[in-house]
Amino acid sequence: MLPFIKRLPFVMIIALLFLSGCNLPADTTPTQGVQPDLIYTAAAQTVAAQLTQAAVNTQSTPLPPAPTQGMEVTATSAPQPTATNQPPAATNTPLPTSTQVPPTAIPTPCDRASFVKDISYADGAEVAAGATFVKTWRLKNNGSCTWNSSYALVFASGDAMNGPASQQLTTGTVAPGQEIDVSVTLKAPDKAGDYSGNWKLRNSSNAVFGIGADASSPFWVKVKVVNPVTPTPTASVLFDFIAKAAGAEWRNANASLPWGDPNEDSAGVATYIDNVKLNDGKTYSRVLATYPQR
Repeated sequence: MLPFIKRLPFVMIIALLFLSGCNLPADTTPTQGVQPDLIYTAAAQTVAAQLTQAAVNTQSTPLPPAPTQGMEVTATSAPQPTATNQPPAATNTPLPTSTQVPPTAIPTPCDRASFVKDISYADGAEVAAGATFVKTWRLKNNGSCTWNSSYALVFASGDAMNGPASQQLTTGTVAPGQEIDVSVTLKAPDKAGDYSGNWKLRNSSNAVFGIGADASSPFWVKVKVVNPVTPTPTASVLFDFIAKAAGAEWRNANASLPWGDPNEDSAGVATYIDNVKLNDGKTYSRVLATYPQR
């Protein structure tokens, strides 16, 4: 089919030339007033126009027939552009932020004490050996339960110093947050030295507790026992003979003697002598002088 289409233009050109030759008039005399060159030019233009029309008819694609009544024309939708996923724009990745976690609340123990201060006999106070003394602490109820008369002060460890194993803490109540002065009577050891005793509290269920965050530490008494100082004796008047001499009763072996007799009285003498110098070399304003019976 294709070779035939290629040869068709040449066949048509030859046919047109033949037909053109047949249509020429027999009289070859040029028309008056018309130049031969113009006739040849017109003929050539005619041949070219026919060739062009033939080529158009040969190469043009026939149009589809016009739609007849009763036929539906189906509209073909033009292809829509396909959306292409664009790569996401680079974004800053947020850094993780630390979240503050609220601390877990630690419940307050039911029974717990805290030491406030020493009321008497602070640490290292001196106590005479064998002496009785009263130690007093000020404590605070640092728990959540109220102390009552069933609570007790108990000896925990160390030197008891004649203290009780336990004694009632209070006759009333001590609410949480309140303070109480706790006293115990002790006796210092007979030997000098440093002594300490640890004490705690006990609740109505016989559970022992103390001070500190975990209510397990004791509070204590620490004293320094010293030997008592013996006082140095000083001169003192036990009985004033000079002041009482004139009113006293004086006697010799046989009879009473009158106060203030002459020094030469043979029965004996009892009298004052003023401004006298004695054998110790000192002079005294008044002395009591007595002479036995001669």
